[in-house]
Amino acid sequence: MGVPVVTLRGDRHVSSVGSSILTQIGLTDLIADTEYDYIAKAVRLANDTGRLMGLRASLRHQMQMSPLCNASAFAQSVEAAYREMWRKFNSENGKVKLETQIPNFQVNIEKELNQGVALHQAGEFDKAKEIYKKILQVDPNQPDALHLLGVIAHQTGKNDEAVSLIARAIQINPQNPLYYSNIGAALKNCGRVDEAIVSYKKAVEINPNYPEAYSNLGNALKHQGKIDEAVVCYKRAVEINPNYAEAYNNMGNALKTCGRIEESLAAYNKAIEINPKYAEAYYNMGGTVKMLNRLEESLECYKKAVEINPNYAEAYNNMGVVYKFMGKSEESVECYKKAIEINPKHAEAYNNLGIAMNNQGRAGEAIDCYSKAMAHKENYAEAHNNMGYAMNDQGRLREAAEYYRKAVEMKPDYNQAHSNLLFTLQYGSGHSPEWLFEQHRLWHEKHA
Repeated sequence: MGVPVVTLRGDRHVSSVGSSILTQIGLTDLIADTEYDYIAKAVRLANDTGRLMGLRASLRHQMQMSPLCNASAFAQSVEAAYREMWRKFNSENGKVKLETQIPNFQVNIEKELNQGVALHQAGEFDKAKEIYKKILQVDPNQPDALHLLGVIAHQTGKNDEAVSLIARAIQINPQNPLYYSNIGAALKNCGRVDEAIVSYKKAVEINPNYPEAYSNLGNALKHQGKIDEAVVCYKRAVEINPNYAEAYNNMGNALKTCGRIEESLAAYNKAIEINPKYAEAYYNMGGTVKMLNRLEESLECYKKAVEINPNYAEAYNNMGVVYKFMGKSEESVECYKKAIEINPKHAEAYNNLGIAMNNQGRAGEAIDCYSKAMAHKENYAEAHNNMGYAMNDQGRLREAAEYYRKAVEMKPDYNQAHSNLLFTLQYGSGHSPEWLFEQHRLWHEKHA
C-alpha cells in the first residue's frame, strides 16, 4: 500500500483493475493512455520525492475510503457466492431453488459498482444510473452508489438533487474526502458558495494531500473575490501534484483577475507544458495577451484552441474580436458565424456579429442579430445599447431612446448607454431645454 502505481489504460485485466483503483482513490493523473505516456509518468513520479512522500502518507487512507474496500459490499458478495453454490447444490439434487426467496441478494455489489463507474466514465450516464439504483435496491445505505448518483445529478445540472444524494452518503460515511469535494461542487453551482467552501475545507482536513479539493476550494474563494486565498490554494494543489494542469490554469485565471498578468501567463504556459492539448489554457492565454495588445499572439492562441477543440464556440467568438481589432472585418464575421453555427444560442457572438453588420451599413441585419442576442441572454445591456445604435442609424430615434433607456435600467453605471440616451433625447423628444440641461448635469455628476 505504500508504493504508488502508474497504470496503463487498456482492455487487459490488470489495466482494468489498476485504472479502477486509481480512479476510485482520485489519482486519475497516474493512468497513462499510451506506452510513451506511461514511461513519462513513471519517470516524473520516480523523481518527485515530495509527491511520493505525500502519496505514501495518504494512499492507505484513500484506498480504505474507496468502494473497493467497502466491507459491507465484500460481505454481501461472499454471501451471494455461498447462496449461488447452495442453489446449484439443491438444483442438482432435485431440491427447491432459492431464487424466489432471495432475489435481491444475487447482486454482486463490488462488481456492479465497478461496472457502473466504467459506464459513468464513458459518459453512459443513464446506464450507470440504473446500476447505481440497482445497488441501492439491495443496500439502500450503500454510500458509494448514493455518492455516484449524486455526481451524475451534478453533471446533468440537477445540483439540488446532487446535494441531497451526496449528503446521504456523507451521513453514512463521514470520512470520505471525495464526497465532501463533490458536494462542494454541487453546492457552488446552487449558489451556496459559503457551504461549498466549508465542504472543500473538510475534504482537505480529512486528506491534506488532496490536490483536486484544493483547486476546487480555490475556485470557490475566487468566486467570492478572495483572490489571494485562492492563489494559495492553487499553489498548494500544484505542490502536491506538480503535473496538475487544471490547477495551473485556474491559478492563471486568478492572477489575471488581480492584475498579475505576467504571473498569469507563466501559469498558463505551465498548464500547456504539462498538457499540450489543453484548449482552455490556450483560450485563457489568448484573452490575457490580448489585454497586452499582443494581437498576433492572441490570435495564435485562439487558433490553437479551436485546432484542439473544433467545437469551441467561445474561442471562435474571441478570435473574431481579435480580427476586428486587427481591421480584418471579413475574418471576424466568419468567426462569429462559426461560433453561432456551433452554438446557435451564443448571445455574445450574435451581438458581435450585429456590431460588424452595423459597421458595414447593414443595419437591418444588425437589428436581427441584436434581437437574437437579447432573446438568448436576459438583461443583456450591451445588446440593448447596440440595438439603439442601429435604430439611430435608421432614423428611428424614439425606439433608439427606448433601447438606451432599458440598457441603463439593466446596468445603471453604463456610462456609454446613458450618454447615448441623452444625445438621442435632444432630437424631437419633446423635453424642455431645462429638463435636458438637468439630465446632462446629473450625468456629469454620476459619470464624469
